[in-house]
Amino acid sequence: MTYQQLKEKIWKLLTHGALLYITAPIAITLLILFFILKVYEGGTKFSFLLKELRTEKTSYLSKHELEVLDEWVALIDYADTYEQAIDRSNQFKKAYEGLGHGLWGNNILYIRDPSYPDRWMIIVDMWSGKSSYSEVNEGINSLKKDISNAPRYQGRDLEDTLGMWLFNSHPVKFDVLRFQQNYGKITNLPESNDASRLN
Repeated sequence: MTYQQLKEKIWKLLTHGALLYITAPIAITLLILFFILKVYEGGTKFSFLLKELRTEKTSYLSKHELEVLDEWVALIDYADTYEQAIDRSNQFKKAYEGLGHGLWGNNILYIRDPSYPDRWMIIVDMWSGKSSYSEVNEGINSLKKDISNAPRYQGRDLEDTLGMWLFNSHPVKFDVLRFQQNYGKITNLPESNDASRLN
């Protein structure tokens, strides 16, 4: 007896005669069980997806971010990670202190970029309270002027260090609404800055 003949004999045995009354219900039960398991598995995936959609994304502002809510600040540089942001802000602070005055030394901050998630910004909060675009731009230009007015022996060094940082520096606004769009609802937003009332 060949393999093909054996296969046909088993098939006839299972699908004809008395065994048909046993094999058919077993086969149907297995199919129904398979279908139920697939529906259950898909249902759990679907319910997980619904839960994800219902769960509102939230974020928590850092101390530095709370200081510059909806303010114009001087953007100095970008960083890809938190650690890199700390390192670059320290490098900039060292270069800035080489200028000889520490007016904004304590206002060199690192914050998350409100427009691009997972990117950090090194900034200078130049004025206490709210400031305008033009005030921040004036502060940046003042720093650049201080570099060019430095004594000749110091000017070249400052140009190579601090000037490099200020070359692409420009005013940027820490927009709370945009921040919430990218990072989720802020859980520690002060009531005076409730984002639903911000323009």
